[in-house]
Amino acid sequence: MIKDGELLVTPKEGARRGGFKFCSIGSVPLELVQPGGSFRNVNSDFLAELGGGGVNHIGFKVDAEHFEEEVEKMKAKGLDVLLSGRQAGGGGFVYFDTREAGGFIIELYW
Repeated sequence: MIKDGELLVTPKEGARRGGFKFCSIGSVPLELVQPGGSFRNVNSDFLAELGGGGVNHIGFKVDAEHFEEEVEKMKAKGLDVLLSGRQAGGGGFVYFDTREAGGFIIELYW
């Protein structure tokens, strides 16, 4: 869970912190995720199942004023929420389980 911009999870002993890096190739933004060892989530499970890296999810930026409406549209299609969070300064994300249909997760963010 994320509250006030912080991920609220008690780390396991000896856990390392994960990280995120953002870059672009032309007009295509990329997010590189390195999960920490402190807890399981969709990113760390993906790496464990695959045995290495790959495309875990594709994110779509949505205007903040339409975000909740778009989330509800996804839920109305029967898609389960895997992970979500909000940042203290504004912004947030929702991961939807679309793996059965496309082999990856869809993320909406603002």
